[in-house]
Amino acid sequence: MKNGEDISGMIAGTESPADEKEVKTEAVVEETTAVAMPSGVEVITMPRLSDTMEEGTVAKWNIKVGDTVAEGDILAEIETDKATMEFESFYTGTLLHIGLEEGQSAPVDAILAVIGDKDYRGRESRIAPLSSGC
Repeated sequence: MKNGEDISGMIAGTESPADEKEVKTEAVVEETTAVAMPSGVEVITMPRLSDTMEEGTVAKWNIKVGDTVAEGDILAEIETDKATMEFESFYTGTLLHIGLEEGQSAPVDAILAVIGDKDYRGRESRIAPLSSGC
């Protein structure tokens, strides 16, 4: 019995403490496919740029596929529900894949881009599985 619980049924004799109401719960399982990333390849996802941000829109890409990217370079401008903000790279390498074109929106954590060694460019078998969810 919990503090503040209605015990009128127990006092009247119509309910005993052992009569617990069954609570039905249902587990929700999301099926995901894990993709092993080659060494030196980084998946860039849509960042959460504010506490209330649920999705973002790529307003402008500042680089294109094949360009060299350094840590700190501004990759894109992302529109949120409140503002347009610059999104910088945390990685150094070559832009191998763009997951969202300018004007497209996606939820937080969706694939935005892939940065890695330029030698991976053109190896669709290694990059293609990443774009399947976009």
